[in-house]
Amino acid sequence: QEAAIYCIDNKMIRNPARDKLIAFFDWLNNFKKDKGEMSVSVLFEKLIEEIDYLNYLKQNHDNYDDRLENVKELGRGIVQYEKEQIQPTLDHYLMEIALRSDIDGLNESDDYVSLMTVHNSKGLEFKNVFIVGLGEGIFPHYRSLDSHDGIEEERRLFYVAVTRAKDFCHLSSSGRQMNFGQLKYYKMSRFISEIHPDFITKEEEIESIDIEEEAEELYESFYNKQKELQKPSKAKTDGKKKVITKANQIAVGETLYHKDFGDGEVLKVNSKGEMSTVLLQFPDGNRLLILKYAQLSKPSK
Repeated sequence: QEAAIYCIDNKMIRNPARDKLIAFFDWLNNFKKDKGEMSVSVLFEKLIEEIDYLNYLKQNHDNYDDRLENVKELGRGIVQYEKEQIQPTLDHYLMEIALRSDIDGLNESDDYVSLMTVHNSKGLEFKNVFIVGLGEGIFPHYRSLDSHDGIEEERRLFYVAVTRAKDFCHLSSSGRQMNFGQLKYYKMSRFISEIHPDFITKEEEIESIDIEEEAEELYESFYNKQKELQKPSKAKTDGKKKVITKANQIAVGETLYHKDFGDGEVLKVNSKGEMSTVLLQFPDGNRLLILKYAQLSKPSK
């Protein structure tokens, strides 16, 4: 909305789109004012009427009757919500219905661990819930840190996550972790400190491994394996065929054999030490190969 208003004020949007956008924001601002003065049910009816939603359904959907019944059911649900609450508000109602969604096909009685996002956990309950990654920049997400509304949305999601637990909710935070191949450091999430101390039992900190050393060892192991796989085979005989590993062993115009592509004529040789390349013309087209990996040989006569 702020970006759109900026574009309007600086005349970056032309008519008629500009006038329509201004009219929409005027309507939206009036709706926000009504939110504080009207009940949720009256606000719902006003919204349906002002956007002419029922007429839209009638003109654009063949199953109009079914969709109309859905709208009526939503209205009845709002009225029921107002009867059950002492101070019903739109914000609280939206939070309530958000918690009622669930994951299709999940059987909570099955004996296994369910791994899911906070969004997918809405409407479900478990005896034990584990919420991991509670670090600033992870939860709350780094994209929300510069926005009050963004933080509030993340806080609402955290509330959803915590309230999925029937008996115990286990919260964990890591000061540093590998993220997309990079070691990053995180402060503990503000959401943990916002919980009253009476409701938290702090476990002893687990002695952390040296993640930098571990990452270096993993990388070195991976690198060595790749290096071993990429080592050119030593010159050896395969019957009468000798594997060529050096650029000075071949000349333009001669024929070389490749186990996958067959015989090919040498068009060009580029001598660059271990990264020497050779351009060959095979029956299916030209191919540029790195000599030390290509396993080329001179064909048998």
